[in-house]
Amino acid sequence: MNIEFKGKTGIYKIIDAHSGKIYIGSTSQCLYLRYHQHFSDLKKNKHGNSHLQAIYNKRSDSLKYEIVEYCDRAECIKREQHYIDYLKPQININKLASSRLGTKASEATKEKMRNRKVSQHTKNLIRKARNAQIFTREQLEHRANQVRKSLNKKIKCSNGMEFNSVQEASRVLGIPHSSISRILIGYTRADNTRHKLNFSYITNNSPNKQ
Repeated sequence: MNIEFKGKTGIYKIIDAHSGKIYIGSTSQCLYLRYHQHFSDLKKNKHGNSHLQAIYNKRSDSLKYEIVEYCDRAECIKREQHYIDYLKPQININKLASSRLGTKASEATKEKMRNRKVSQHTKNLIRKARNAQIFTREQLEHRANQVRKSLNKKIKCSNGMEFNSVQEASRVLGIPHSSISRILIGYTRADNTRHKLNFSYITNNSPNKQ
């Protein structure tokens, strides 16, 4: 896999060289990392796309990963939909970019996802890919705005406690407010943190109990 893909975002396709059928996808994170995610799941026989998994199980060496277009992360979904509409990929189950509309995971699949374990090798690849990412000033400002908006909203912790703000939760729990904010906006998974606590916003009609 070409390391030049590291840190770059855009549209890609997976081609079945035997039949000529294709799969179109996009990533706003890292094309290099997305490649490894796809083929790691295929090797473990637990890929989310049953068509792609069936092809891999029959002839794993026929699947080729190619870059269709580099684009800004904010344009990935729009450009992916363009190529889905234009190329009409036969392997895609969903015809809406980055959507699971029309599909429903079984309880067995949900359980597999909950119990999914990532190897140290995969963790190292993820870490390297993230370190290689280069964000534009607009992307960094957008992320900062999301964090700022989250600071003064009421939140609930998975330990049952509720707080009037991120700062209050940070002070009481002894967790950096930046860590809590990253969990709230979905940038960090709670189970990947040292404290293992999850946080969510409280809707306006929910009582504030602490």
